[in-house]
Amino acid sequence: MTESEWLTSSDPGELTIYVYDLKAHPRKLRLLSCGYCYRIWHLLAFPGSRELLELVDRFADELVEPEPLAAARAEHVALLSDARRDMEGADRYAAEAVAITALRKIETSADGTEVPWLVSNYAAHAAKKAEAPDDGDLASTIELREYRAMCDLIRDIFGNPFRPVTFAPEWRTATATALAHQMYDARDFGAMPILADALQDAGCDSDDILSHCRNPEQVHVRGCWVVDLVLGKH
Repeated sequence: MTESEWLTSSDPGELTIYVYDLKAHPRKLRLLSCGYCYRIWHLLAFPGSRELLELVDRFADELVEPEPLAAARAEHVALLSDARRDMEGADRYAAEAVAITALRKIETSADGTEVPWLVSNYAAHAAKKAEAPDDGDLASTIELREYRAMCDLIRDIFGNPFRPVTFAPEWRTATATALAHQMYDARDFGAMPILADALQDAGCDSDDILSHCRNPEQVHVRGCWVVDLVLGKH
């Protein structure tokens, strides 16, 4: 893969294979999968679905043990299956059932590898099932939209592997760290431009870091490569 292909690709499978080859950390891969699922947050309307995604998200940071997470997922999947069988118009939860399968793939993976490409397919399928149940040209448009957005998330988490950035310890000030923690914990990255200011005040002169923080079109998720650098996460 070339740098140009990395920056322009709309194929999440292609980019994922490349980060596999780079031996990406399992935490990053799990958070990437969670980022895909947060794109279909609006489809997770069944009671407990969103809470399950948040549990999986915390599991990526080893804040939840595997056993309670597996129990919560099994209980939730059983409730969802019963609801789809028993209620009239069971297709109401068809898209959500696909989304839950995506969550299950993250939770049951021992090390987080070989999961994002599966989750990307399930998440895109859930979006298509919700917005274009009859398939056709609209479904193809939705799929392309989702895959492009997923590639943007991959680049948010892994940056540009062709231009590795060295992060100077003195840039990790109390202000920068507090901002990064706040955004990471809340999953609200609206303060990224402010983080750029704090890093610049600390002497950061990396155009890659500052432009990533200040790009108004960039979507950020947990695992964002700049936030991870500030927090010292892998």
